[in-house]
Amino acid sequence: MKGKILSLVISLLVLPVFFLYASSNDFDSLIESLAKSNDYSGQIKILRSVNDIDSFSEKEKDRLKRALLEMTINAENTVDPGLNAALLIEANRLFPDDPRLSVKLAKAYVELGQYKQALDAQFKVLTQSGGKSDDYELTTVAHAVMGLGLMMTEYSKKAYNEFKTVIKRDPKWTGGYFLMGAYYFRAKNFKEAAKYFKKCQEINPVHGGAANMLITLKKENKI
Repeated sequence: MKGKILSLVISLLVLPVFFLYASSNDFDSLIESLAKSNDYSGQIKILRSVNDIDSFSEKEKDRLKRALLEMTINAENTVDPGLNAALLIEANRLFPDDPRLSVKLAKAYVELGQYKQALDAQFKVLTQSGGKSDDYELTTVAHAVMGLGLMMTEYSKKAYNEFKTVIKRDPKWTGGYFLMGAYYFRAKNFKEAAKYFKKCQEINPVHGGAANMLITLKKENKI
């Protein structure tokens, strides 16, 4: 009896997912599900259900890739960086050879302070381009990755110039401001750190990292 009840519960849990996403091989259902989902968490779950990208035609793949790129562009600076990174991880899983998605993932890792992952993503883009990429976004990320690496060494003061360059090159990206805030926080210049974390929130009100840093500063009576 218990076994039947357990089977029934599992069926009730699985059926809604089955009808919502239909099949990872059903392209129209996939696109429709992505369009109907009004939150990024839901879209991430839908993308995780796609296991056989090669079952789509080249035209369908291109359409999905363009849709994902648009989603990731819209997500940047509008959702929490952690959620943005989760979206980009799925996008890169489906299209690992697309340099535009790889650059976006590198940016997401940088903003989360994940140096190794950011470095790997940056190296991947350079490999894809034969090491000759002059893409403006990629070179901006390169400065951010360099600064992040320097900040964790005895040469941390040199990170300031890298972050300053990032902000100058892309003043609308929260990553540069968050990294500069982290730089000042490590330098114990808490007033300046708070200024940059607040700038993050001005651009992206749901920036979890900036909110947490400001909470920490206030709790410790640093500001």
